Amino acid sequence: MSTEVVNLMCPSCGAPTDTSQKVCEFCQRPIVVTTFNSVSDMPMAELNKYANAYKKALAENPENADINASIGMCYLKLKLHEKALEAFEKAIESNFDNSELFFYSAICLLNGKKASLLDRATIDKTMKYLDSAIMIEPRGIYYFAKAYVKLDYFERKFLKISPKWNEELAKAKEAGVSETDIKNFYSVLGVNPLSRLDISSLPQEDNIRLSIADEGPKQTFTAFKKKKSMFEALLLAFIFPGAGLIYVGKILYGVIWLLISIILFIIVGNTENEGSEVMSVAIIIWTIIQVITIIATGIKTWQINKDDFEE
Repeated sequence: MSTEVVNLMCPSCGAPTDTSQKVCEFCQRPIVVTTFNSVSDMPMAELNKYANAYKKALAENPENADINASIGMCYLKLKLHEKALEAFEKAIESNFDNSELFFYSAICLLNGKKASLLDRATIDKTMKYLDSAIMIEPRGIYYFAKAYVKLDYFERKFLKISPKWNEELAKAKEAGVSETDIKNFYSVLGVNPLSRLDISSLPQEDNIRLSIADEGPKQTFTAFKKKKSMFEALLLAFIFPGAGLIYVGKILYGVIWLLISIILFIIVGNTENEGSEVMSVAIIIWTIIQVITIIATGIKTWQINKDDFEE
């Protein structure tokens, strides 16, 4: 049996022990690591000792679920996501009723990156593992993890999925997810928190498209923020000054440049074509205005997309 008791040396002090003991009777340090919290604050030197002890134990007991799960936690802390995933999946083969193994496998698949940077196949497998974890034990943090993936990948890429991310977030809150759970989740995930996943105030369905639920300068952007395209913005700015700035949400500046351009066109239209210095000056000014609006539109669109990416 892969869950049988295995003799091994204590990863911390080296005393003889086995996997049936939670802590070493000599050093009082954990024998088998069952959660990420057990290694999250562990010094690197000690972490390496644990990993090496589990490697030796796996050499004689490669199928043991407890040791595979333990070394998986060590690898996850070391950000060796592929090795950690391999260990967790090995543990799942004979311990498939442990929800945490599926949860941490999903974490490993995200590979320390934002979900939006991964391919669809990886995301689908991640969701499958999270669903499996929830089927075994519907913890709030598992629903929160699904909300994170759905928001950062599906919502950001305008892909339809049901239930939506805000519904998963509601389930997480109902299941009792805590701020500590969320903090630990982002810590093990290795990415910055998404401000929209705030359990203190869940967004209403009608307001999802009308709010980016963020702080600071990004609040100035409105519902059309998510529709920004650098190509479309620059194309509009090239066709007529001001149009691109209006598109990216700088309404006042866009309208000002638009009015100035119209005034210049009126001046040119009322000026005689032959030998007119006024016409030449107007055309030069209009050209300068167009160049400025194109540059400003490009910068502003880039800032919007960059803010959205780093949300």
